[in-house]
Amino acid sequence: MVNSKICHLNWRPFTLSFTESFNGSKHHFNMKHGILIELVDEFGVKGFGEVSPLGNTIGQNLDYLITSLEENGSFLLNSLLENPLFFSENTILPLQSGIDIALLDLRSKTINKSVAEFISSEPVNLAPQSNAVIGTIDTSEIIDYAKVIVENGYSVLKVKVGASSLETDFERLYKLREKFPEILLRVDANGSWDRLTAFKAVDKFSRINISLIEQPISAEDIEGLVQLSNYSEIPIAADESIFLPSLREQIFEYSAVDYVVLKPLLLGGITASWAIAKRALQNNMKVIVTTSFDSSIGTAAAVQLAAAVNNNESHGLATGEYLRSDLVHNTLVPNKGVIDIHAHNGLGISPEEEAINLVAHGSWRTIEL
Repeated sequence: MVNSKICHLNWRPFTLSFTESFNGSKHHFNMKHGILIELVDEFGVKGFGEVSPLGNTIGQNLDYLITSLEENGSFLLNSLLENPLFFSENTILPLQSGIDIALLDLRSKTINKSVAEFISSEPVNLAPQSNAVIGTIDTSEIIDYAKVIVENGYSVLKVKVGASSLETDFERLYKLREKFPEILLRVDANGSWDRLTAFKAVDKFSRINISLIEQPISAEDIEGLVQLSNYSEIPIAADESIFLPSLREQIFEYSAVDYVVLKPLLLGGITASWAIAKRALQNNMKVIVTTSFDSSIGTAAAVQLAAAVNNNESHGLATGEYLRSDLVHNTLVPNKGVIDIHAHNGLGISPEEEAINLVAHGSWRTIEL
């Protein structure tokens, strides 16, 4: 049954609302658009995936993705069936991600395994840890905000920086460190700093025990990442630099960073992300898996990848806490900093029709295969 025939590719666009606006280093979110993918095989087994555009740039706009899905969905599915690591320069990665995740969900269900167990030949961790994420909220509010997070059981906080001055960011972090001396603090600049500011940040942040700096400078500045990593006592991570294959190759070739951050819904799916993770580990780089403010279906995909990576890192799996609406009634969020997916096959979660109807645009549509 693992190679059963796929008979239907169904899809339905949706919009999720947030409980509050999330202000990042460069992006601001108060809702999320996406496309739910459903694959059905000849035995009626269903697999689900999510197309989760991050913004309105080319290849990310929802209308563009819908048109591309209608025109290329059948071809992309058949290409992935023939070669799970299929890629071309014309590949639209969020679209491929949704189909890949649905296919893995279906295939792993047919043999009663989790997706993590399906892709990995090594032991997996079906209860990966998660950090919490804090946006660029004001210094005056950050302690009260973080206090709730810590009381909910998180031991690692990732704080967005770079939207204001370095001095303001340092003040926010200093207050957090002073109030919560035992908490691990990571920062994520989303490429907001120039080289000079990044070097200054390393010097300042090393005084308050920051455990990781994520994407400090532009994704394209691989030389700068190499120089910063060689200089910094704080580990440096690449996120946006991993998106494009050409930049990713340079990251590996020059051992440019200490960590790579993988967003499976933006990298072509779990299969492609798992290949990147293994490459990183072979290059003595550590791996962190994060969501991209997805529904619980997308979050489950990130959880499965984190489970397969099976390290002691805290991954970015907690963005579901910002969702007011979802494709399920009970949003997938960590419990005391952990998401436990034991005793579940496939992704470990399936969308619920009543919840879908509240957020979907129109009825299910089908692509002929």
